[in-house]
Amino acid sequence: MNKNNIILLIFIIVVVLILSYFAYKYYAENLVQMYATENLEQKIITVVDPLNTTYSFDGRLIRLVNGKAQINIASGLAEKIEVSVFGVPIFEDLNNDGVKDASLILVYAQGGSGIFYFIASALKDVENNLTIGTNAIYLGDRIMPQSVLVDSGKITANYLDRKKDEPFSTQPSINVSRYFLLSEKTLVEDLGK
Repeated sequence: MNKNNIILLIFIIVVVLILSYFAYKYYAENLVQMYATENLEQKIITVVDPLNTTYSFDGRLIRLVNGKAQINIASGLAEKIEVSVFGVPIFEDLNNDGVKDASLILVYAQGGSGIFYFIASALKDVENNLTIGTNAIYLGDRIMPQSVLVDSGKITANYLDRKKDEPFSTQPSINVSRYFLLSEKTLVEDLGK
């Protein structure tokens, strides 16, 4: 090989190494950026916050803040409606969008002796990155909630109640399971179970 061919070969190797370095750097930076963006989007999309959202109680909207709400019943009266989360919300996908939603029991107390329990859900609005609370469905007065389970989008609320003819002073002892599912963004009872 003559001297010119060796110089040409060295030049080609140097050019290939330089191009390889810049190509590697470009793709490595873009892959890291794409991975970071996908992970960030994943974290944003998958967070649903049932403790800080609004639920509908027979058309009355009540906003929870840190799992609680206190609302004056009427202007000038000391009595308040108090709403709080009972236990821990269950996180499962309810509407088959690949994002975990929440199902929970809410306690609604309105000054008297009644303590009313409701089932509700909080859904993730992926497009707007919001948590949307559903309507709350009445379970009972002074019952004993046991568990909330979710399987294939169907919510099961298990609790103890009393017989229809028993007074509220009687300790709840009758096992009750009721089933709920989403119809669009509305929680409905599944009476077919």
